[in-house]
Amino acid sequence: MPQWVSVPQMRTDGPTRTVSVTGYTIALSWSPEFCKGRKTDARQRTQCSGRNGRFGLIVRGLWPDGCST
Repeated sequence: MPQWVSVPQMRTDGPTRTVSVTGYTIALSWSPEFCKGRKTDARQRTQCSGRNGRFGLIVRGLWPDGCST
């Protein structure tokens, strides 16, 4: 694991959710496939260089789902 990970600032970009959350949608990527040919790319250094260990599945997004009925 990396010793530190930068966390972006979060701000509201839409209206407040008024529907109850009934589940989540998750977006994943497989790091070994993503990193093919990117090991020396400075923008992908944390994930692909190998200095921070080997990454497998990477969470790209987690979104709440709801039912309005």
